[in-house]
Amino acid sequence: MFNAKKGDSADKSRSESRELIAIDIGTFTIRIGVGFVHRDGQVEMTYYSEVPSRGMVGGSVANLSDLASALSELSQRFNEESGYDLNNAACIIGIAGRHIDSFNSRGNATIMGGVVSTTDRRKAIDNACTVRYKDNHHLIHGIPRDFQADSIQGITDPVGLSTPRIEVLVHLITCSVDQEKNLRAAIAKMNPRTSVKQVIFNGIAAADAVLVESEKDIGVAVVDMGEGTVNVTVYDRKQLIISFGLAFGGDRMRREIAQQFGVSLNEAEDLKYDAYAARDLIPEEKRQGYFQVTVKDSYGNVSGQIRVPLYELVGIVEDNLVDIFRAVRDRIEEAVKDAVRDDPALSNSGLNLGAGFVLTGGLSRIPGISYVASHALSNSPNGPVSVRLGAPRGVSLSAPEVDPDNRLSLSDAACVVGLLRCAGLDRDLRQKETDAAMGRKQHSGLIGSFTDRIRNWWKREFL
Repeated sequence: MFNAKKGDSADKSRSESRELIAIDIGTFTIRIGVGFVHRDGQVEMTYYSEVPSRGMVGGSVANLSDLASALSELSQRFNEESGYDLNNAACIIGIAGRHIDSFNSRGNATIMGGVVSTTDRRKAIDNACTVRYKDNHHLIHGIPRDFQADSIQGITDPVGLSTPRIEVLVHLITCSVDQEKNLRAAIAKMNPRTSVKQVIFNGIAAADAVLVESEKDIGVAVVDMGEGTVNVTVYDRKQLIISFGLAFGGDRMRREIAQQFGVSLNEAEDLKYDAYAARDLIPEEKRQGYFQVTVKDSYGNVSGQIRVPLYELVGIVEDNLVDIFRAVRDRIEEAVKDAVRDDPALSNSGLNLGAGFVLTGGLSRIPGISYVASHALSNSPNGPVSVRLGAPRGVSLSAPEVDPDNRLSLSDAACVVGLLRCAGLDRDLRQKETDAAMGRKQHSGLIGSFTDRIRNWWKREFL
């Protein structure tokens, strides 16, 4: 994947794994993770680092040169700290927020030989993917949910069954062609010899990082809370049934704090994590308290002090969080109505979230956020819903040469860990590359053709 130091030898446990590179390009922070994903799903990270992001607004590329500059800073740090370089590397990146659209689609296949083959299964999925997408969008994930044969629903794998016809329900996720092109262009501007191998929806990556299979089975919603976007994935009976992104996150809160109290954006960022998530959580003895912010001029000299009342600060934090969680709740309710039309089983039982909601991402570090989420996400007269904070599971950092202070920030790094795991385990995230739409040629050594990748996936999965 990249040039190793002389004398390095692969550990025996890594012999069947590929070393992967994942880059999570956020509005506030850019993170890079390098590592091995073992067959049991354990992620062994050999390198992790992050730098402040520039040129991103609300999860969108707003200034290509600034973003490329930030990525170059990340690349330089990677080179200096790891002893490797990104020449000829193929990385995995995430995409999020308003650039994501998703829906469910049905496909079918007639079984000519009477017994379902892998080709028949593939044909049914391809038929489900052959639909009209939102303008200027293309497919990045076509995830089979379940199959139906002879009026039997809930079949997870029809291969080998005797039936004249199969039907499949597929969850399709598309992204903005322009936004993906902009992200790829920023990577290319950072290093022309670095390519993008795979693009994955950040919501799927975050869920893969923090969930266990039992949660997916009984129903769970993951809310990945970033500065520029909020990404949501909902699972029921182990299947992804809802996914979407919101085009706002912690950055709106940060700017409101800065404008309200006349502090810098960096100071506002620190204040929101020093505050409480809700007014009800402030101890009585602290309700009249305040933060003292030191103001410095452009030369670093102290020019004054600003008093930020704690109660007013928490009010801004709480109101913004409530807006986010209510938007998530409303979008899920709308999506459930659409999903019921596609999946008759849901019409009988509705959406069951036995495991409740799992919060991850940088914004989830605000003290007491679970309290606000449990109330704002509820639409039931029975009271608050179950909420827990999620951190990446099954991950270790085996890089002794890395500065100990630059260790994995668990809640913040969920996406980069999930990107590695999704790519390393070849999750069923069938990706269709649209070269004409993306305006590029394939590089077989780094990316490979769509046909080859799908053929290899089928061989690994079913043959």
